[in-house]
Amino acid sequence: MIATIRLQAIRYLPYLGAQFWALQAVEKPGLGTMGVDYSGRVYYDPEILTKCGREQSAGVLCHELLHLLLLHDRRRQTRDHTLWNKAADLEINCDLRSAGVPLPPECLFPETFNLASDQSAEWYYEKLKEQGEQDQQGPGPTAGQCGSCAHGDANADPAMGDEPGMGAMEREIMAQEAAQSIVKAVKSEGRVAAGLKRWAEGKLTPPVVPWDRLLRSHICAGIERRSGLEERGYHRLGHRSWSGTGVPYPTSFDYPLDVAAVVDTSASMSTSDLERATSTIESLCRHLGATVRVLTCDSEAGKAH
Repeated sequence: MIATIRLQAIRYLPYLGAQFWALQAVEKPGLGTMGVDYSGRVYYDPEILTKCGREQSAGVLCHELLHLLLLHDRRRQTRDHTLWNKAADLEINCDLRSAGVPLPPECLFPETFNLASDQSAEWYYEKLKEQGEQDQQGPGPTAGQCGSCAHGDANADPAMGDEPGMGAMEREIMAQEAAQSIVKAVKSEGRVAAGLKRWAEGKLTPPVVPWDRLLRSHICAGIERRSGLEERGYHRLGHRSWSGTGVPYPTSFDYPLDVAAVVDTSASMSTSDLERATSTIESLCRHLGATVRVLTCDSEAGKAH
């Protein structure tokens, strides 16, 4: 039965077909729900699948896969795991509903708590916390009982046995491939939930690195390394030399700082960019107490100033 449900889930979200096949299905009679752990093992109660039917069970499988892809276990951090699971369910169920995926009637939606749709799990968590929401709901698919990949509490998972699972690197690769597939589906079909589209684009967008902070950290690290790099030599004798012993002593010396800054002056640099570069160089001079050689470059490097 689980194979049929998996195929139905792929019909709902065809751009995630490879990710559905990567899930390891583990039958757990008496579990009362379906859940996924952080290793990609999906635990399911056959009785629940029979009760929900093929279409809704496939919707639940879509729900569990999204917990895995959206890294809800890592995003939880120190939040209460039960309340976080509910918040993560609200985030996912909005997207599945937008994609036309059927879900069981007991699943959670934002309107259940008079909240806005299409928000992040972090936003829903804070709103549920403000409402003083408590766990008053028993086990049920997509209703706040979704396994350690949703709430980050491995103690709540069934006994794993010998079933294989995926590691952190495999999960990251799977998420990257899923994001690429979603972006392709948006371009070719356009029938992708807005939340999934935002997640995929964010996943594939390289992080913006604040260059001035990065430059500062490298310079400070270089100064710290240099502070211990001193040598001894006899080019000038130490003050203790010949002090009754007849033995010359060396003196310690270090090397002066040699700092150069390269500034891009091409047309891609705006006036504000050049002003920031100049300000940074002035800060370097004050902080290091050294002369900074400045090289400007466009198509080729200019003379040092």
